[in-house]
Amino acid sequence: MKLKPGVWLILAVFLGALAWIAYKSARDKKAAAYAAATPYERGWMLIEDKACTSCHQPGSSFRAPVLNNLWGKTVKLADGSEIVADEAYIKESIIAPMTRVVAGYQPVMPNYQGQFSDDELNALIAAMKTPEPHPQ
Repeated sequence: MKLKPGVWLILAVFLGALAWIAYKSARDKKAAAYAAATPYERGWMLIEDKACTSCHQPGSSFRAPVLNNLWGKTVKLADGSEIVADEAYIKESIIAPMTRVVAGYQPVMPNYQGQFSDDELNALIAAMKTPEPHPQ
């Protein structure tokens, strides 16, 4: 059975509308989960959404420093100096990663200057701290 061109057009519009509704629903659910999450959880949501975990996990093929519980640890840098992973260091490492490269790693992380809001940067920093209890 051969369908007329008008039927194909109606079918294409209908399927496009269904896809848009599914996308909007998923986006709204994600936004609601983000809003209900703690700063620590929001940070990990961002880390996963931006695919940071493809490099920043033990055993990744592209090796980069591990982010879990980074906060407060002393980090040895490529120039031989050391720095404590505090808010300023983590923020700088996200927005200007070539400024201080961790010893043993190549300076290949992209620059994220202007790509995160202050709230998102604070959530990313919170993700590198010990998990906090979720409010009841």
